[in-house]
Formats: sequence, C-alpha cells, structure tokens
Amino acid sequence: MHPPAQIEQLLDARLAHLGPAPGGPSLQNASSAQVTLNIRIAPALQARLTREAALFVFARESGAQGPPLAAKRLTSAAIGTQIHLSTADSVMPGRVLLNGRQVAITARVSFSGQALPVAGDLYGELTYDVGHDGARDLLIDRVAD
Repeated sequence: MHPPAQIEQLLDARLAHLGPAPGGPSLQNASSAQVTLNIRIAPALQARLTREAALFVFARESGAQGPPLAAKRLTSAAIGTQIHLSTADSVMPGRVLLNGRQVAITARVSFSGQALPVAGDLYGELTYDVGHDGARDLLIDRVAD
C-alpha cells in the first residue's frame, strides 16, 4: 500500500517516535549517518556568484517530494569547502538520514535568500549512498529556469 505522501510522512514520524522495530534500523544507524560533500561551482557560473548569497544544501529521499531529510543554510562563501549533513540537520522530527539509504543531494545558491527555487538560482545535484559513499564532489553547474 502506498498512502498519500502527507500520510506517509505522518506515519514515519510516529513510528520514529516509537523507536526502531526489532531487526529494523538502530538508533546508531541514524546517529552515525552522515553526508560529506565538497561543494564546487562550475567556472562558467563563477562570475554570477556573490559572497553574500544564500547557499542551501539539502538531502531528500530519492524520488520524494516535500520537506528534506536534512538541510543547512549557509552563504556562498562556503563554496570550495567541505559540508557535512547529519541527523543534527534534520528538519522534521522522525525524518532523518539513515545508513544504507540512497538520497538526492542538492546544493543551491539562492539570490533571493528564499528556500524555494527561483529562476536564475544556481544549483547542482547528485545521488548519495549514506553509510557507503565517502566525501563526494558536488558541482553547482546549472541555472534554474
């Protein structure tokens, strides 16, 4: 059965509150889960960048819509550095990064400062296997329509 996304999120949050099921993911599985990224920008987009622009880095379940599992709001000055997303960056209780899960990672420079994308924002994406992949390079190489 596949309930509507809102119901699925509510159920996930309630189940996470109850704790792991026997044989399910352990608390350590969640607490040690981490995404490590080296954020870069394509040379062709470098001139568009301003140091005070907001940089959002977030992880979603692959193919899922709605709120991300983890997110950070930084400034574009963080481009060229290593960024970590972990359970500490969770945006909703009960929805966390878990080892063994594949997530979609997006890094987006937002010139409006808003979390939702706007035409002209710069972004890059990749797929990350939590608990398996080490540090990955994420290249911001696209412009939002």
